[in-house]
Amino acid sequence: MEYKIFLRLLMTYKKSEEHCHEYSEFGIDLHEGKYPIAPYLYELMKAGFESTYTKEGIDWIDWWIFENEYGQKDWGNIPRIDEVNPLISSRDGKPIKRTDDNSATDKDGNPIAYSYESLYELLESEYKLL
Repeated sequence: MEYKIFLRLLMTYKKSEEHCHEYSEFGIDLHEGKYPIAPYLYELMKAGFESTYTKEGIDWIDWWIFENEYGQKDWGNIPRIDEVNPLISSRDGKPIKRTDDNSATDKDGNPIAYSYESLYELLESEYKLL
């Protein structure tokens, strides 16, 4: 997938979610209720990535959007984990180690998925379908 298409998919979904939120301020819920639109927008965005990236790659995109807030989450307020802490682990059970600017690191502790470009590079190098 070309980077410009990758970015277009993410930014279009982000903008649609912003609009859905604006409607909710007027009492119109596009996420749930009788006529939900937002879940279908998510499925369209996800479908755009499924032909290029693995399920794990899609999980990274979900993390980027929902957990990392499109790279805008302030991870500085979350306790730093430098040593193995059995009480706090990732989905696969491995200890989480975060840096000051991002919660995702590779096995050597280097930041990954900290920008749109780095997320794209991670997906292209590790999670691209053959």
